[in-house]
Amino acid sequence: MDDSLSENAALYVLGLLTGDELAAFERALRDDPALAAEVRAMTEGTLALAASAPQVAPPPDLRAQLLAAFQTETKGAGKVPAAPLTVLPPPVHGPEKTSDSRSGGSPPQAAPRLLNLLPWAAAAVLGVMFAQQKQELASTRDESSKIKADNASLAERERHYLDAIRISEAAKAEASASLASTREALEKAKASLEELNGRQSTLLAELNALREDSQLDKTRIAVLGSLLKDSPKAVAVSLWRQETQQGLLVVENLPALPPGRDYQLWVIDPNRKTPVSAGVFKVDVDGKVRLEFKPVAPVREASKFAVTVEREGGSPTPDLKQLVVIGG
Repeated sequence: MDDSLSENAALYVLGLLTGDELAAFERALRDDPALAAEVRAMTEGTLALAASAPQVAPPPDLRAQLLAAFQTETKGAGKVPAAPLTVLPPPVHGPEKTSDSRSGGSPPQAAPRLLNLLPWAAAAVLGVMFAQQKQELASTRDESSKIKADNASLAERERHYLDAIRISEAAKAEASASLASTREALEKAKASLEELNGRQSTLLAELNALREDSQLDKTRIAVLGSLLKDSPKAVAVSLWRQETQQGLLVVENLPALPPGRDYQLWVIDPNRKTPVSAGVFKVDVDGKVRLEFKPVAPVREASKFAVTVEREGGSPTPDLKQLVVIGG
């Protein structure tokens, strides 16, 4: 079948062919069973389309438009021939029989003029369907906008929750670090207390040993405190017997000295202009020493005892800038 005939078939079904085109198409329609079948299928499809349209309220002015169009068609029937819609019977199998004016066949029957309104009806149906689809599209867009807004709200809430979790984790980490620091400080304090208790026990043992001596009442006991910032726990106890000019020095927690340096003990006598040396000493790896001493010169009154850092072998006078412990 010619493509132009297929195009004219659609125009014919919609009543849009007129004049010579209409006459030529009707002649082809009588002679071509395939074309007649196509026209019949298009007609049925168009009617089915109109019948299957969803039941949607038409626009208020649709009825008035259809009536006006019908009246126009009716009034103008005598002037402009209406495009008839011819519906042919289905093709006969076997030898084809065609009828035309020469063979005595009857001419095609013109479709009722009411069918000329079919284009208007189809347009109305399509308009209603378009309006419904437009309404559904608007509803879909509104729903999509609502979903986007909900998603944005959920994302914002999720961000707030994540921020709160991060803050909570940071606070937890800070609290854990503070707790660990507190535990460490407690452990150090406990160790210091145990060390002080041990030192006290040592000193008490020394005192108990001296109490067993009948000459204890003639012994002067002096406690020397640390002046070292880096060794605040350094301590010394001096036991002095004036009659014999002899004494005992017990030292703990003094730092070890580098090579070429010694600790030197001094007895401070207010009757002398300078302290009297009582010997030099070194401490062991634990910072301890037990030293029996005797001043290099007679001491009338031992008011205080002191220890300084001097060059190796000692010095005739103390370097007071290197004073480490003193007491009386």
